[in-house]
Amino acid sequence: MALAQLSFLLSPLLILAATSLTTDENFTRASLQAWADVLGGLTVLATALLAVPLALVHLTAGRGLKRLNLLAAVLLLTSVVERRFAGIALISQ
Repeated sequence: MALAQLSFLLSPLLILAATSLTTDENFTRASLQAWADVLGGLTVLATALLAVPLALVHLTAGRGLKRLNLLAAVLLLTSVVERRFAGIALISQ
């Protein structure tokens, strides 16, 4: 009985996953483009969910916490920019 219930749960999910990988209406070509679009949207959503509370803290915080918040943001951004340029420099050589 449990196996039948599990198959009724998993079979539509597997069909949905297989269908989401196809790019045409005949379901003949597979691609990860749809999943890339979804992950891109999730990245934007996660960034917004993290940025809004930090912005509210920065808005309502005292002077010391504002400086600490700004310092953390600058350090994180600097790290990302440096890694990007280091990757470009390595690829160009």
